[in-house]
Amino acid sequence: MLHPLHTDIPKPERFTYPFDYEPHPLCLLAASEVQQHLQTMTLTEGKMFGVLVVEPLLPSRQRRGSRLTSLSFLAAYSGLLEGRNDWSYFVPPIFDAQQPDGYFKTKEREISELIRKQGNLAPTYPRTPVPPTFRQMSQELQRWLFHQYQILNARGEKHDLVEIWRDYHSSPRLQQRFPLPPGGTGDCCAPKLLQYAYQHHLKPVCMAEFWWGPSPKSEIRHHGQFYPACSGKCKPVLTWMLQGLDVDPSRLTPDASRLTFTVIYEDDTLVVVDKPSGLLSVPGRTERHSVATIAQERWPGSLLVHRLDLHTSGLLVIAKNREAYRDLQRQFSEHTVQKRYVALLSGPLPGGKPLKGTISLPLYSDPLNRPRQVVDYQLGKPAVTDYEVLLSHERTSVPSYPRTPESHTSQTTRLTSHARTPVASASGLTPHADSPGHLVPRTSYPAPRDLTPHPFDPNTADSAELMSLGLQRWQAHNILKYRRAGGIYRRPQDFARLYGLTVGEYRRLEPYIRISDDYRPASTLVSHDRTSAPSYPRTTEPHTSQAATPGASTSGLAPHKLAPGETIVLNAADTTELRRVPGIGTYFAKQIVNYGRRLGGYVSVDQLDEITDFPSSAKAYLVVSHPQPHRLNINTLSLDELRRHPYINYYQARAIVEYRRLHGAITSLQQLATLRDFPPEAISRLEPYVVY
Repeated sequence: MLHPLHTDIPKPERFTYPFDYEPHPLCLLAASEVQQHLQTMTLTEGKMFGVLVVEPLLPSRQRRGSRLTSLSFLAAYSGLLEGRNDWSYFVPPIFDAQQPDGYFKTKEREISELIRKQGNLAPTYPRTPVPPTFRQMSQELQRWLFHQYQILNARGEKHDLVEIWRDYHSSPRLQQRFPLPPGGTGDCCAPKLLQYAYQHHLKPVCMAEFWWGPSPKSEIRHHGQFYPACSGKCKPVLTWMLQGLDVDPSRLTPDASRLTFTVIYEDDTLVVVDKPSGLLSVPGRTERHSVATIAQERWPGSLLVHRLDLHTSGLLVIAKNREAYRDLQRQFSEHTVQKRYVALLSGPLPGGKPLKGTISLPLYSDPLNRPRQVVDYQLGKPAVTDYEVLLSHERTSVPSYPRTPESHTSQTTRLTSHARTPVASASGLTPHADSPGHLVPRTSYPAPRDLTPHPFDPNTADSAELMSLGLQRWQAHNILKYRRAGGIYRRPQDFARLYGLTVGEYRRLEPYIRISDDYRPASTLVSHDRTSAPSYPRTTEPHTSQAATPGASTSGLAPHKLAPGETIVLNAADTTELRRVPGIGTYFAKQIVNYGRRLGGYVSVDQLDEITDFPSSAKAYLVVSHPQPHRLNINTLSLDELRRHPYINYYQARAIVEYRRLHGAITSLQQLATLRDFPPEAISRLEPYVVY
């Protein structure tokens, strides 16, 4: 497991800071040897590998018979490699939970069997929820497992994973939400490498991690590229393990105590300051020095109106009193202030790529990997960013303008997330991480566009008129597209449904919206006074008997409704048949069909309650007979394919993929009961839709 390094490359002065580093030449040499070894193996999956260059702690005269040279290296992989954790070339796991006859696997089988028997007592949908005692047993087993990970640091001190997790996440709110570490914590490359080095009295010199193999769909990983350690699982563990080592400082975290802001503008009510990268906007978990604390000392009673991320430089507004604070907060909440962010991205723009565009993706916070966010099509909030590309050579400057009304979304994180998406990658651009503060926001007052509201009719205005109101080109395009599809704005409130329109913009335009009488509902012509209501000729077509032509419609009217006691087979009905059900019109008929397709078929009429505002009375007319839903093979589908199902969100899909990686194929959903992302009700409703 210990491999010699024959080289005269000098050692670094300090150990690698694993969350922000450039691979040292010694690590590059060690990684090349590991990669040569990997080429002799038959690997079917991409995996993160790590190398740790070490030297003996004991002087040479005390190492009689030792085969250690002055420098050697260790190698490791994250989790399991091809379903195994006992490859002789690599260091072993910190704790081996994969022994078939070991306590963990034995108890896991016992709990799964108990849950399976409980589930068999109620074969109908929805299944009887798993009793809380079973879930408590699963959590206690997971807690027992994490207690077995006895983690060392460079001082020789030892803590288990539960202690490390609790001490790092001191926030009671976070401890309540995540009482235990995520599954797989302690099985990544870096903890395994450092643990082995400490156990064998080896001194860590430098470390690096690289990806080898096909790129995963769930995150950005490229073959042969080096990456920092993950924050969600590894940061609490490595923060403990690196205690006692002389570690490089983070390039993105300068000594904040020496940083301060520059005043750009000041009057009796507000101050505009330029915040440098590395200075907090408000006090953090461990660092009190921030823009807010400096402002309090300089202007007692001042309040920070908005924030910028730690590594983002730019303008911040400070109110000197509460009245000014409330007024400025209102302007920000109504989005009358426009924010302009400038990102420095590595690489020139390839020829033929657009210089302007819009990126629209739903973003959702990753609570254990803040401030990063993930693209989540189920839970994410819309995040729309307009961008333009300035002159570029080795680096590309990209100003961007956030458009969506998300007061709690970090604009810097949003821009970084957008720059890492396939949309941005198609332009050949990636976030530049070679220098601190690569995202540079600039805030301007007022917004640079000339907004001149004037009376307009959204049913007839052309794109030039709509853009002259201050709307973006893509918003004008959406209005025209809606009208071409037959859509009509019948009242001013309908205009508020325009995608991306903020509350402030709508309030500003609402007084100028004029709906022509030609587009108002015809019912407005009818007076409530019957004596003055105009008369229209009635059709005298004879009534067609429903018995003669069941379900048929007459003269284009809606289908005849079902009588009490009549039913329709839910999985076999189309929208026309569903419209015969009392309480169901065109909208709910389409919703039923579309949701059934997403599910893979209904197994119970109670699933219709999952459709928003569905009329429960309609369920009496629908039946599910011999359901045969389409089943998902959760052992073969990717993360993106899994989360397309309505019953699997992003975190559950990620947990399934991670479980397969660590434990191999899944043979029963009850195996997932030990994971916090799978409460009993989630397992019971998903069970009819999976196959192994």
